Amino acid sequence: MSDKRMNKLKSLFIREIAEIINTEIKDPRLQGLISVTDMKIEPDLRTAIVNVSVFDLGNLETKREKDIDALNSASHYIMFLLSRRLHIKYIPELEFRIDRSMEVSANISRIIAEDKKRRGE
Repeated sequence: MSDKRMNKLKSLFIREIAEIINTEIKDPRLQGLISVTDMKIEPDLRTAIVNVSVFDLGNLETKREKDIDALNSASHYIMFLLSRRLHIKYIPELEFRIDRSMEVSANISRIIAEDKKRRGE
């Protein structure tokens, strides 16, 4: 599959998965605000890793793990809904993971700000 087609498919999956999570999944374990940040689809379209960012005011790791557990539990239901919406031959097996890039960026920004403050800049 061409890179252009794969990127188009990836964008479509990300948009649809985000909408499904926000409108269709009613699991009480989902407590944070969840956004789909990226997705890696295997070239054979059989499996995909979905990276999600979980914003939670409590910011506790156990809450995030519950969110990820809930999403992984609902993965087959999400796949079913994707198949009804997209009408494509293969819907990949979904695995959800926490995307920590926002946390890393915030931590780096905090360290830089502290260093500037310490230097008196």
